[in-house]
Amino acid sequence: MGADGAFDLYQDEGTTYGYERGAFATMPIAWDDDAGVLTLGARQGDYPGMPASRTVHVRFIDGTGEAPWTVDAAPQQTVEYAGQALTIRR
Repeated sequence: MGADGAFDLYQDEGTTYGYERGAFATMPIAWDDDAGVLTLGARQGDYPGMPASRTVHVRFIDGTGEAPWTVDAAPQQTVEYAGQALTIRR
């Protein structure tokens, strides 16, 4: 149906040059299409004012639901990400 994919979500304070001194965080995100599993990996790094957790809304785009560009469509799952790895099954 689809393909595997992975990337790192980069975050920083957004108002200073602290990132130049290592004040940033990354969250690895990977999709395993055969298993139908989305992995939010363990966060690496930190920065001043970084939220301890974030709410992540997940919507799987598989051709059976609302159009992918419908940005206000309801999430299929919602998880609270606090920096530890999470797996989310389709």
